[in-house]
Amino acid sequence: MIILIRAAVFGTNTTYVCYYDLTRSAMSGSKRQRVTPQQRDDFATCSASEQQWLERNSKMTIAGCNEELGFPIAQVDEVMHMVMHTYIMMHMLILQVWGWFQQLTVEHNLTRKFTAHDFCMALKQHHTYRAKSQCRQLDINTHFYSVECNETVFKKRVMPCLYRIAEVLRAYRPQIIKPLDRKQGDFGEWNHVELFPFNVTFIPDGLPYVTWQPTKWEYEVKFNCDVQALLGWTDDDVRTGRIGLRYMKSGKYKQAILKGHLIIGLHGLILKHSAHLGVDNDTLIMDAIMEEDSCVDCDEADENAMWELEEDEWGLGDKAYCGIKQMLCGNKPEETEFDTFWNSLISFYRGRIEIVIAKLKKHEWCKTAFRGSYKALVAYMEIAVVMTALEIRRNLEKGEAMFEVCGPWPHVFQ
Repeated sequence: MIILIRAAVFGTNTTYVCYYDLTRSAMSGSKRQRVTPQQRDDFATCSASEQQWLERNSKMTIAGCNEELGFPIAQVDEVMHMVMHTYIMMHMLILQVWGWFQQLTVEHNLTRKFTAHDFCMALKQHHTYRAKSQCRQLDINTHFYSVECNETVFKKRVMPCLYRIAEVLRAYRPQIIKPLDRKQGDFGEWNHVELFPFNVTFIPDGLPYVTWQPTKWEYEVKFNCDVQALLGWTDDDVRTGRIGLRYMKSGKYKQAILKGHLIIGLHGLILKHSAHLGVDNDTLIMDAIMEEDSCVDCDEADENAMWELEEDEWGLGDKAYCGIKQMLCGNKPEETEFDTFWNSLISFYRGRIEIVIAKLKKHEWCKTAFRGSYKALVAYMEIAVVMTALEIRRNLEKGEAMFEVCGPWPHVFQ
């Protein structure tokens, strides 16, 4: 529990606030700290649960937490509760049917409990992407806590916690990323823009995750079931035995990449994200998404996993999507003034997905060649995508859209 005590400093007109951590055994003079008005306001704004992240941040401000962890403090706290809830539920199930879950817990380590320190350092590692030899830069040194991160802690606590976060977010992903939000519910009614008031619902684009030239990924993907389960891919999806450099080196980017494919709504909400080999182009990826998802025989509970377009539903694509049906693309070459106007109009609205991609790739591991294993890349990618989608969704629920939209009215399909 934190108590705020206001005190006037002798000889000055400055007023400070002293924070006393009553969870400690005693309140000595060393437990007192003078803080800035910004720190005072941030502590007063945050809930008691969110204050724990301010206490573990060197600047003890909301902006400092966002900069250090890479995500808003509200989403960090929400995901921490997801992880703890999953731990409690799995622990209860294991106590009830231990024999069936015994092997599962050995493989996935679901009963291991991670502390808030581990969670904080794992998100710092995800955002700053430190090598094991640089793990001391993940230390927590604040007035409230002093926790060191050595190589043993990094290997046995930080990275396993990062994998746990990715597994939990993978489980919660269907509740956060819903393709049908583009045309149904409150999100669907606000998924309009002024010049496309009806039936234009999504914007697709590809984004590369640059990697070092993989040499062991083929073996890792073929024999590591955890990797496939975490990403949700089958043997056919990952093309088992063919994920080496030959299928990772992209002709467009001239380097080895794992290619992500992102689809957003006109309001910026992430509707779908998938990963593909570097040699796949956007047209083939979009064709595969439509063919695979449109023929899936699923019940109502799995309906959000489908990506089936209505007969007169359209998306906004660049010139790489010209061969895709129901996609409004730019005209090439530009022969008339209308072609120039149309291309400018499409580019104007497609700029929204570039902003979302920049938000996804603001982490250091996206700005350099990824040097880890395939399993690690999948975990980093899962955390970035789902937590960014969660942030955008929560802002939309509060009425804070990333872009200017129109509504509310439903889409009318034939």
